[in-house]
Amino acid sequence: MNREKDLANYALAFFAVASFLLLLFPSTPLMHSARLLFGYSLYPVLQGSRIDYRLRNVPDNIARLVRADQENLRLAAELAEAELAAGRAAHLEAENARLAAMISLSREGRWRGSWARVISKSPRDWFGTVFIDKGSDHGVRVHATVLALSGGRPVLAGRVFEVHPGFSKVMLVTSELSSVVCRLKGSGHEGMLEGRGARLLRLGYLQEKAAPQAGEEIVTSAGGLLFPAGIPVATVAGPGDQDTMMNLLNASAEPAVEPDSLQEVYVVNRDFPAEIRQYSEEAP
Repeated sequence: MNREKDLANYALAFFAVASFLLLLFPSTPLMHSARLLFGYSLYPVLQGSRIDYRLRNVPDNIARLVRADQENLRLAAELAEAELAAGRAAHLEAENARLAAMISLSREGRWRGSWARVISKSPRDWFGTVFIDKGSDHGVRVHATVLALSGGRPVLAGRVFEVHPGFSKVMLVTSELSSVVCRLKGSGHEGMLEGRGARLLRLGYLQEKAAPQAGEEIVTSAGGLLFPAGIPVATVAGPGDQDTMMNLLNASAEPAVEPDSLQEVYVVNRDFPAEIRQYSEEAP
């Protein structure tokens, strides 16, 4: 410990003596150069007119080295700033592409709604819910269908189940509370797609002759009242296995959109018949 203190004291004394001697010696080019290099080694930043002032009476070779080093520092800073700008531009370009697709979706006239941003997600319910920045003040209603874009086409992400003035809570199809009446697009057989609180879904209540095949697309069915029919929801992940209790088939399925990739969604407000709406959460 004492040895380290002694070394620190010696270093401090050396720099103090060196600084004092540099101030006393005549202003020769050699001394100007020594002073410049000593100070530059401690604080290598010169700006504007300070460069010309500090390089006065300094030999050209040393002045060129200092100017070159300053130019390198400036270019390195500009390069770092350009890389940050390029990253922001790439992010904005990707966002613009997604928003353009959302706008084109709303202009098709197939569904009436509006796009919203995903603003929050709970680590405790990663596959269950997300919050969006649109609420009752923006016309969002309970049970509204929530779509996302995957591969340039709209797919089902979930539904709104809690609405506040400035934001809403969306239940994802992967939530363990979620269930979607759907059908196999190839064979047309209906089943129930249920979330499990994880990435994979469970497709159940299939007849034995349905024979789901890996990669077969699953879409919403007209038999379900909450969602418009024909929206892709998932794909079969593997061949079905038999439920011995009910003599039906089950199969695992992969969602059409990954829950952790949601950034913008399209909220579709549907007008349910009065006799159905009276049983919804919107009823007083």
